[in-house]
Amino acid sequence: MEDLQRDNLEYKTYRDLKERGLVVKADHNSLRLYDRNTSTKGAASAIVFSYYFENNINFEQVISEIKKNLDRRTQIGIVDNEGDVVYYIADLIEWP
Repeated sequence: MEDLQRDNLEYKTYRDLKERGLVVKADHNSLRLYDRNTSTKGAASAIVFSYYFENNINFEQVISEIKKNLDRRTQIGIVDNEGDVVYYIADLIEWP
């Protein structure tokens, strides 16, 4: 059941990004987002992790991706109970 829910979650995020006219490829635990008019054979411009609004976010996974210091954004897509998706850009900050 959890696999079906996970697949449905990623599909909702995938569909939302495609409807916005973006180039998206599915990865094992995330979606890779490419800038318009670029090849999907190059590096992705962003990686998107999908979560339901009522579930906990796996920040270890998000922070691990940010710490790779790759030239791409790390985004979190939150899917609400109506299937709408809101995106947040994740980044690390340093406190003084």
